[in-house]
Amino acid sequence: MTPTELKQAIRLSKKAKIPLMIWGHHGVAKSSVVRQVAEEDGIGFIDFRCSQIEATDLRGWPSRIEDQDGCGMTVYNPPAELPRDPEGEGLFFLDELNRADDPVIQAVFQLITERRIGPYRLPEGWHVVSACNFTEGYHVNDFCSAFVGRFCHVEVQAANEGFFSDWSTYITQRHGDVAAKAIQFIAQDMSNISSKKKIGMDLEIEPSPRLWDAVIRLEKAADGFDKNITREMRSGLIGTALSLAYERATFEITPKEIVEGGVDSVKAKLTKATRDQRSALAWGVCAFVKAKPKLKEAQVNNVLDLMDWYLDSDQDIAIVIISQILREYMGKHAVAFACNKALAELLGEEKNNHTDTLWYRNLAKRKRLYEKTKQILASEG
Repeated sequence: MTPTELKQAIRLSKKAKIPLMIWGHHGVAKSSVVRQVAEEDGIGFIDFRCSQIEATDLRGWPSRIEDQDGCGMTVYNPPAELPRDPEGEGLFFLDELNRADDPVIQAVFQLITERRIGPYRLPEGWHVVSACNFTEGYHVNDFCSAFVGRFCHVEVQAANEGFFSDWSTYITQRHGDVAAKAIQFIAQDMSNISSKKKIGMDLEIEPSPRLWDAVIRLEKAADGFDKNITREMRSGLIGTALSLAYERATFEITPKEIVEGGVDSVKAKLTKATRDQRSALAWGVCAFVKAKPKLKEAQVNNVLDLMDWYLDSDQDIAIVIISQILREYMGKHAVAFACNKALAELLGEEKNNHTDTLWYRNLAKRKRLYEKTKQILASEG
């Protein structure tokens, strides 16, 4: 990632509310770029050099007070430089984080998980960005997987044309014609701009439900950003191989198409789909329907038609979708229904619940699906 791309990554991570960890050799402008983004965007900037601070520099010093009964209590006084304006925005930069002592890392852990340190809370508009250097002759700490999994990881690489283009422009603006010789010399062998050591982030990035949530937030926020930036940041969340597989995955049918348009509109695609794709669609429809508490009658019938279709093609998938959706809507009556309690009686009890009544009434019109549903719910207790 080049400095220009890193600026986009910082802005995208802030918009998506995903803490960012920047990796790279020393001297490749990690810190400068973070500061530049804050200056260009007109927002606040706070820089903590984690290798030079103690946990109290983040948490604050304790002091003793007395409560109304005269009993002594310990309170912490947050450092003056921490942002306090609830309406303010800024970048909370934690530099050299992998050179910090363990107590500092634990304080940072609370900051990124809860957006607080002790009694202090980071205002909503402030975004946490950190930077780490590769192992290059000085001590660095290893991070546990739980800590690693709280960040999106990106790497600034110096020895490539993109970085050199950004750097040569910057250095010419800074020094004028005097920079020409250095630029031409490095252009002959761009590896001369930085260390030739082949050192990577050396992190084992593992996907988790939390990180998939971050991937989705990233994609929601990505409109207007370079696709390559989004791709690299997604890799920094769930790993390169999985990110590429996710990007290449295509699905011919969406859950919304089924619920809104019905099975007939996509039957040809359904028939051609692989079993894995049909299974994925079923889970997608379950999530889509359960996220919408009130469905119209036509939508209810479209979902019931899909259940019927699965009974012919994949009975085990049909069991999943029937169990997930109908148990959700039948709620406390699921067991009673499975035990042959009169449908009319259930409808009477649910007469004030429009959506549940739709499910019961339209299910009763499908004898095979009706009996299969009773069987499935009975087996699940």
